[in-house]
Amino acid sequence: MTARAISQASPSTCQVAVPVPLSRSFDYLWPIDEPPVPGMLVEVPVARRQLKAVVLGAGGGHLDVARLKPVTRFWPTPALDAEQLALARWCSRYYHHPLGEVLNTMLPKAWDNPAAPETELVLTPSGRMARDAGQVRGGRKQQALSM
Repeated sequence: MTARAISQASPSTCQVAVPVPLSRSFDYLWPIDEPPVPGMLVEVPVARRQLKAVVLGAGGGHLDVARLKPVTRFWPTPALDAEQLALARWCSRYYHHPLGEVLNTMLPKAWDNPAAPETELVLTPSGRMARDAGQVRGGRKQQALSM
């Protein structure tokens, strides 16, 4: 799934749940002609940083559009479906926790840093010598070293 960069904004808005300790959603300018789909992952400016957030739906028409900030990036495929959004809303009400933070915990951690390197385990030179000399005890250790 790839993100789309945004080049120009249109006057429509969307409601977004941002992972901050506030129990409310925020309105942002929606940059394309297609309507926002609830559950989409977006990146929005909050203070001096960019945060990943979840779209809750189309925004209200009673807002001063000139004061809203635009969505900077979005992923076209929804990360959460309607059932998962309903569960998050229930958890937010039941546990008295902000919806944006509840939704953030429901997303895989790979969303936070998609370019993070995978952990790779390697055998040290002394470990290779012990393996080759047959000095490793235990079946699981021998099995792991033979991979």
